[in-house]
Amino acid sequence: MSSEGIGKFVWDMFNNGSSQTFAQMFVVVFVVGFIGLLFDRVMIVLQRLVSFDGGTTAICSRLDFKRRLPQRRSFGPHSSIITPRMSSLELDSVSVGCGPSNNRTEVLSNVNLAVEENEFVAIIGFPGSGKSTLVNLLAGLQMPDTGTVKMSGELVTAPGPERGIVFQNYSLLPWLSVSENIDLAVKSVFSKFRKNQRREHVARYIEMVNLTPARNKKPSELSGGMRQRVSLARTLAMQPGVLLLDETLSALDALTRANLQDEITRILEQDRRTVVLITNDVDEALLLADRIIPLTMGPRATLASAFPNTLERPRDRTAMNHDPAFKHLKPEITNYLLTFNREAKSLRVDDVLEMPMVLPADFSTGRRLPPIAVQHAGTVSANAKRNADPSDSSSHAA
Repeated sequence: MSSEGIGKFVWDMFNNGSSQTFAQMFVVVFVVGFIGLLFDRVMIVLQRLVSFDGGTTAICSRLDFKRRLPQRRSFGPHSSIITPRMSSLELDSVSVGCGPSNNRTEVLSNVNLAVEENEFVAIIGFPGSGKSTLVNLLAGLQMPDTGTVKMSGELVTAPGPERGIVFQNYSLLPWLSVSENIDLAVKSVFSKFRKNQRREHVARYIEMVNLTPARNKKPSELSGGMRQRVSLARTLAMQPGVLLLDETLSALDALTRANLQDEITRILEQDRRTVVLITNDVDEALLLADRIIPLTMGPRATLASAFPNTLERPRDRTAMNHDPAFKHLKPEITNYLLTFNREAKSLRVDDVLEMPMVLPADFSTGRRLPPIAVQHAGTVSANAKRNADPSDSSSHAA
């Protein structure tokens, strides 16, 4: 049978077999087909019930699956537009420090924060106050010593694609083009996308940041502002529920920074989502955010009372300067931050340690004597002490 082939074997059975043989063949084919169909249905159901979170597989309910994974909206045969996940971010009594137990520095202390879905929150503070530590906690890059970080009610224990972060540096792979850098992120999150679907998805976000003509260029061929646009597009293409901006624009010049602020405003009007912005620029916070929260001076920094931003959207930076709400909020927030700075300076203790004057000995005379400069300095110091202590000088005179 092996030499003639399975096809000829079946054909011979069909020509020479009886009606009983035909019935047996029909039953076998029917049973095999039914088992295959049943197996296919079971695999589809399991695929819908399995969620992939940080590389681990867990069976969860359909309700939890719908809440945790993005749902695709169909706008055509190859549409890749995905609705953002229902997300909210919470910090509950979070504290974190560094250093050994005998010389520990508390960076953040008792930090509490609740960010609602599709809210834009700006956290503003001075350099060194712990802003980057705070964004690392939100992203899952660092764990708190005490307290909890939650997203949609679930504990954050590791980084994940549901929280996208745009760093101050661009973090682009220099050997990949603009589209390849973005495609790498899309491929890691949406591994089931077909190639043409992934290409359309990447092209959509490149167009969103106005970089379509530069899609094939390497990072070395781009300006600083263009690189930061690529970084922003890469993060947005992952469709995160929460977007974290860690002083994303602080390294840019004033003109490029203003242009990118307008770009971010335009993009988020089209693709609304939850955003946490870390910044030290009051004007930037007022232009972009719905709520502004100052971070107190470290160590043991914490979040102060929030300032609701009542400026109407869409916001124009030129017209905003004449808005009464802007004229009221900007000096209020600035003075509030300066109060923190003055208090920190008043509490600062400058420990000045008087170092001993240690210079090499002079062996040129054959005797081990200290240098002339040291001898002179010692004489001057002794005379100064004698003049400063009258009782000591009177005893010498007696």
